Amino acid sequence: MLRPVKALNTAVVQSRNTGTFSMPAGMADNEIRFLATTFDKVFKQLEAYDQLKSEIAQRKQVEADLRESEANERKKSQELEQTLGELRRTQTQLVQSEKCRAWDTWLQGSRTKSTIRSILFMAIFITPTNTPRIY
Repeated sequence: MLRPVKALNTAVVQSRNTGTFSMPAGMADNEIRFLATTFDKVFKQLEAYDQLKSEIAQRKQVEADLRESEANERKKSQELEQTLGELRRTQTQLVQSEKCRAWDTWLQGSRTKSTIRSILFMAIFITPTNTPRIY
């Protein structure tokens, strides 16, 4: 009677070290065999629980990484929008500068340079909406 109990006890002690329960060989069909079978089922359920727990932790980590990546991409998108706005403003300033340079070049050949220049300055830069317009 003690030999099966010792074998069962040894298997339980070994399961602590290995993490898996191995049914002792040569167990008789009695209460001790039933107890060993029950231990086997419980240990298998614990292994499944640990596996699920590990998978849940991995999924949570992947989800956190995804959120962080999404936030980084959103930040990059905002930075690109700002850069695009700056480029558009620079383009508008450059076009306006080229217009003024072209008018200045044209006016240099004119006899009434100062009068025309004053009129053009007022027409281009002084508008109610502060938008450059030529009338």
